[in-house]
Amino acid sequence: MKATAQLRHLNIAPRKVNMVAKLVRGMEVGRAEAHLRLLTKRAALPVQKLMLSALANARHNLHAALGSTFFVQEIVVTQAPMLKRRFPRSRGRSDVKRKRRSHIRITLDDRN
Repeated sequence: MKATAQLRHLNIAPRKVNMVAKLVRGMEVGRAEAHLRLLTKRAALPVQKLMLSALANARHNLHAALGSTFFVQEIVVTQAPMLKRRFPRSRGRSDVKRKRRSHIRITLDDRN
């Protein structure tokens, strides 16, 4: 029984979100939630909320029992479209500031 959830256009760079995603990949949901709650990275809260959303999807859509143990089977972080902003430089020139964003997709599976 697989359950998925996705978060699109998160305003955090993909390499920063991927550092958090590597920590919880393959863990059971309860243990991963405890790790994310104590983590001081900014991307930890959106990943935690997404994981709990996927767990709620599993319980609602797949009618999974409350006692069943789910684990993070797959968590994929990809780059969303970049926001490009200009900022001034010397001699009347300008540079491009690239604000990178992320898409996250998480898949939970039942251990049984």
